Amino acid sequence: MRHKGELSTVLFSLQGNLEFVDDDQEQASVVNSDENLNVIAYLLGSEPRHVEKALCYRVVAAGQSEVVDKGHHAIDAAHGRDALAKVIVSLAMMSIYDHPILLVLD
Repeated sequence: MRHKGELSTVLFSLQGNLEFVDDDQEQASVVNSDENLNVIAYLLGSEPRHVEKALCYRVVAAGQSEVVDKGHHAIDAAHGRDALAKVIVSLAMMSIYDHPILLVLD
């Protein structure tokens, strides 16, 4: 993440504003707002298409050397979104515990 103060913005954008619906092929797509996806991607230091792909698809190994991207249903993409938010909070808490003196000085 670019700055510690942006943690709440990322979490709010993930939890409150990023919604998924199934498309015609039953693959999840971000439909609520490209603006929210752009904000989340910027704050995470990534491209919007990479964030969308990470949340909406999973990599499946098909055979010994073939890899396929399989789309998530909307509910699975929402679970992935929630899991990402939990990881971000967990990493933030670990950072606080690892550097308590720096936190007091900020």
